[in-house]
Amino acid sequence: MPATNTGTWRARKARKAATSLRFEAGAPPRPAGLPRATRNAWNALVSELQGRNVLAQTDGQFLLDLIQARADAYRAGGERRPAARARVAEIEAMFSARQPFTEKPKDDAPAPVELTLEEFLADTARQRATFTARLVPGQTILLDDDNQAFTWPDDDPSTRARDYCQRVVQGVLPACDLHKRACARFLRDLEDGAARGFFFDAVAARHIATWFAVFCKRPLFDWQLFTVVNLFGWRLPSGLRRFKECWLWVARQNGKSSLSAGIGLFALLADGEDRQQVYSAATTKDQAEIIFRDAKRIVATNPELAAALKSFRYSLVEEISDSAFQPLASEIASLDGLRPGALLCDEVHEWDNAAGGREQWAKLTSGQVSRQHPLTIAISTAGGAQRGFGWEKYGVVKKILHGVVTAEDIFCCVWELDPEDDYRDESLWIKANPALGSSLTIEALRKQFNETVSDPSSLSGFLRYQCNRWVAFAKTTATFSIAKVDAARGCPHMPKATPRELYSWFLEHNAGVPSFGGYDYGEVNDLAAFVLLYPKVRNEKGEGLPVKVLLAEFWMPEAHVQQRQKEWGVPVEQWIRDGWIRACPGDMNDPRQLRNDILEFTQLRQEPSGFPIFNIRSIGYDPWHSRPFMGVLAEDTSIECAEVKQQPGILTPIAVAFKSAVLSGALWTLGNPVVQWMLSNVILERSGKYDAIVPEKPDKFSKIDAVQAAMCAWQRMENAPEESVYKTRGIVTI
Repeated sequence: MPATNTGTWRARKARKAATSLRFEAGAPPRPAGLPRATRNAWNALVSELQGRNVLAQTDGQFLLDLIQARADAYRAGGERRPAARARVAEIEAMFSARQPFTEKPKDDAPAPVELTLEEFLADTARQRATFTARLVPGQTILLDDDNQAFTWPDDDPSTRARDYCQRVVQGVLPACDLHKRACARFLRDLEDGAARGFFFDAVAARHIATWFAVFCKRPLFDWQLFTVVNLFGWRLPSGLRRFKECWLWVARQNGKSSLSAGIGLFALLADGEDRQQVYSAATTKDQAEIIFRDAKRIVATNPELAAALKSFRYSLVEEISDSAFQPLASEIASLDGLRPGALLCDEVHEWDNAAGGREQWAKLTSGQVSRQHPLTIAISTAGGAQRGFGWEKYGVVKKILHGVVTAEDIFCCVWELDPEDDYRDESLWIKANPALGSSLTIEALRKQFNETVSDPSSLSGFLRYQCNRWVAFAKTTATFSIAKVDAARGCPHMPKATPRELYSWFLEHNAGVPSFGGYDYGEVNDLAAFVLLYPKVRNEKGEGLPVKVLLAEFWMPEAHVQQRQKEWGVPVEQWIRDGWIRACPGDMNDPRQLRNDILEFTQLRQEPSGFPIFNIRSIGYDPWHSRPFMGVLAEDTSIECAEVKQQPGILTPIAVAFKSAVLSGALWTLGNPVVQWMLSNVILERSGKYDAIVPEKPDKFSKIDAVQAAMCAWQRMENAPEESVYKTRGIVTI
């Protein structure tokens, strides 16, 4: 075979190896431990469906569901019997609708030699070297390894990941809302990724799937394949990985440790980085060693990996590149000076402040800045309390998947039961257990569930570990759900418009409409917010809309941007680039810049009338640290500036009205991502001695400045004198 075709031939060989154990026509492996009756039913079903040539190796869960549904349809009582009959009809209809699998033509070529580790690493290096040459201007999908267009062959890992996402989004596979959103994100990125500056390399995705199937001897489950195809397939124009962080929340015993261990070994050997440092990290040494021990087992079962790596009790070492894979616990003092290329963080719901988790995270991730393409993998089940580091990160993941926070460099997905799901419904357990029917059996979960019946105290454990639900509620839960925050974007008639397009649309039809300002100065080294609240707005036809609109501007010191981005867990740098936050030079918010910027708003004029675009009637402000500034602003603008004291008696009625407006959809933010983030943080609940409401935040890293400024604007709106009829109707001559 000519040398020029070696890479292509090896890729085909690797592709076949990565897919031959799963995802093809044939009988799925029967789960171990089934009762005799279930085994007999399984064998009969397999025989029947194989005779019709409609059975695939991934149908294990459907077979178990059909066996159970047929049993329930025969002997169950009450409402379960008709539900079981419907499930039987649904699954049988699915198999009936399938076209029989066609046999693939046999390859008459001589059987090639097996792919060696040396050849695999050379192919991986070649993929990186040819990345730029395989880019096609304006297209998201790169050329294949033969420099031809990628045609999405059925057995390719990228095709299988895409088809998996389609089945999830279309409802063929049971999935929670957040899982569906993650899959929809992948499909959307395939369509318009190039326009946003990232590209999909199916060759790189194929290599990571081959790594697991051939060298780790662990073919990937669907959810694992979906994860690694995203992490290693998406690239920046430089060829480096798009995703720097990965957050996954999934129930126990679904293959989390196996996935992390395989990724860690790939990063150690195939990432092309000298002196690579890979760490499996947790709050305790025993927990950190779980992933590491799994990696050692992988190495021990593969002679080539065993020859390439030296195995010690607490490290795997590759001497040629001076690289190492080690477990790491949260002894904070020992973390300085580390330069991790890959971090594998386990059970982050336990990384609370008491265990130093937040500081551990900061020290480890800050050491990655010198790496070309760092990768942090954080995989966990739900925690036992809705507070702490893990809960905050889970909240960020939800905001990313809902589009409240834009983070193009973070991949995330959640497998869990939805809040409205009945945990007793076995057909829903797959939502939190994506490996159900493969490495995890329904009998195993059923056993755990049955224990909750005899011992109700074990229910919390079942909900956490098998349903992936956070079970203990904290008083610091944000008032507005993600769905309500998402709806606060407004403008349902323009669903695909960007926030900037919505902003332009609004000003086009509402320039000169009266508004009320609100100002929140905050700390000198933190955020400052100025908002405009429009009580009456118009549409394209000049008709009044029954909503209020909130516009906002923010400022923060340039010197603290990176630190705040780490602490807040939101893309502050991206918001600054997009113009949602203005960066003040230095390490504090310069009152002169804030004054000049606000003056600029008040002086903008419409063409050709010369009337002001922003017709601000009054500005309310928190007097703390703001009196001198607002006094000067009042003189410069001739706009009334009034103090709004932050007292419960004053804020409670305003907070009630503001809360009602958001919950009813009567307040629009026009999709401003900073405002959306702050809405998702704020707590507006009655508390304290006087049963009052004042805006609160769950912690110091969850900012609510826009809401506090909006309260000031709302107070000025409520206390404004009524508009003169002559300003809207004019003089009527009789």
